[in-house]
Amino acid sequence: MGTSIPDPLAPDPMAAIDAMELTAFRVAQTARQLRRDHPDLGVYEMLPSSISIGRAELDIHASDVDAALAWATALGGKAKHELGDYAPETVFERVTATVDVSGVKVVVYAQRILTAAEVAHFRAQQAGQDQAVRHAA
Repeated sequence: MGTSIPDPLAPDPMAAIDAMELTAFRVAQTARQLRRDHPDLGVYEMLPSSISIGRAELDIHASDVDAALAWATALGGKAKHELGDYAPETVFERVTATVDVSGVKVVVYAQRILTAAEVAHFRAQQAGQDQAVRHAA
C-alpha cells in the first residue's frame, strides 16, 4: 500500500464541524452568562435557535410578557409590544426584542392570551378608535 502526503492546501474536511462546535459553545456561554447576570429575570427556557457557520442565535422564552419587557430593557434592546386578533373571541399579547450580545443574536419573547374581560376592554377601545376616525373624516 502506498503512502500519500496530505495536500496542505486542501480544505479541512472537518472545518464546518469545528465552526459549528465553536458557535454552539458561544451560544451556550452567552446563555450561561445572561443567567448569571440576570438571575432575577423570569425565563421559561433558553433555546439555541440557530447554530451554523457564521450564525449564532439564542432564543429566550421569558416567563411572561412583563419578564420579556424586563429582559429587553436589561439587554439594552427595544421591545415590540403588540396586541392582536387570534380568533374572533381571542386576542393575544406578544412582546419580542432582538439584541446582539457579544456576537450572538438574542431573541427575547413571550406571549399570552387575554382574559375575556381584557378582550372586552380591547374591543371597546377598538370601537372607540374606529368611531373617532369616522368623525375625523
